[in-house]
Order: sequence, then structure tokens, then C-alpha cells
Amino acid sequence: MIERMMNVLIVLVSLITTLLIYHPSHAQGTSPLVVSWRANAYAPGRFEGKILASRNGSITASVDLLIAGKPADLARREIRWFVNNELYRSGKNLKRVTLQAPIQSSDEMILKVVVLGSGGGSNIERLITIPIASPEVVLDVPSAGGYIPAASIETRAIPYFFSVDDPNELSYEWTANGSRAENESGSGSVITLDATSGTPESSVILGVRAINPAALIESAQASLMLRIR
Repeated sequence: MIERMMNVLIVLVSLITTLLIYHPSHAQGTSPLVVSWRANAYAPGRFEGKILASRNGSITASVDLLIAGKPADLARREIRWFVNNELYRSGKNLKRVTLQAPIQSSDEMILKVVVLGSGGGSNIERLITIPIASPEVVLDVPSAGGYIPAASIETRAIPYFFSVDDPNELSYEWTANGSRAENESGSGSVITLDATSGTPESSVILGVRAINPAALIESAQASLMLRIR
């Protein structure tokens, strides 16, 4: 239940962020260029929002020039890609590039694509804003209103927006009431909380920190107070 609510919240945040950050003036009027992008980051399969990249994360972007509603042949046209007003790459028919989000703290990346004119014609350009997010982790606990039974409870950490293909590529540090909690499940993202000795109305604060060992700048933590029924 809690994980479902957090999933909905993350969907809303990603959609609102995209809408707020994108400025219509960046569309360069009626530019025939169509620029699309996707973050090479992880989100669970049930996630319905736009997957965002984190700082230093990988982004794949592509461009098409539409003429009469159909993609034009750009084999002989030079295409230039700019990131935050700096030339990133250029080349003929360079319709797809893989970018790296800036490592500096920022909530957006400005991407401009310029297709040079052919035969003395004018250049065509398009500028878009790509939102940059921080990785997140959500605790999925089978609880009712924050209450759990005095039993062994399987708890799962659900990561979002880390630069991995599989959540098991991350490392997880679990705590219970501030002390390190041992994980014997065999999967770092899952832990069994032993509440069998808990008394009614006693509480435990469960915490987790998810870290990308391949990119230590990517980490997120979450905690949740649970009470014994």
C-alpha cells in the first residue's frame, strides 16, 4: 500500500517536473525538428511516468527532420549537438547521441540540436530542456496504516532513477532503530524484519540506503516508523 502510494507520487512528480521545466519558447516556433530522449536509468516495471536521469547519468537523444510529415534524409547534412550551450558532438547524419548529464547540482539540462543548411539554405534548430532528478528509494512494507503484526515481515527496497539495468546492481545498507540490520535473504533489496518479540504499540524505525557502487554520486535513503499491533 505504502509503495503503491509512493509510486503514484513519483509519477506525479516526474510529470509535473517535466511540464514545469519545459518552456514553450524553447520550441523555436514551428521548427520541423523533432527531438526525443530517454534516460538510461532504472525504474520498476509498474512505473508509468517518464524515467528521469540523475546527475552524471546517461541519456540517449535522437532527432528527425520532418518534411510534409515524413522524416527527411539527413545523410548529407551536418548535425550539431549542444549541451548547456557547449558543442558536444557534430557530424553528418548524426541523428542519435548518448549524452551524460552534468555532474554539477542542477535540475535541468539544456539540449540544442542544429541541422546545417544544405546548398546555402538556413540552419534549422530545436532547443529542449531535459529534467534531471535525484535517485530515490521507496520502502515497500506490507503494513496497514503503519502497523505490522508481531511476526517476520519481508520488506523490499524499490529504487528509482539509478544508472543501472537491474536493482541488484546496487548495494543496500539496512538499519533498525539506527543499528545495522543483517540481511540474510540473499537479495540486498529485500530484508526480513523480525518483529516476533515486539510488544503491542512498540515501534521500530526501519531505514535503508541504496548506493550505486559504479557511480558513488548516486545514492538515496528512506526510513519508515512501524508499530506493532
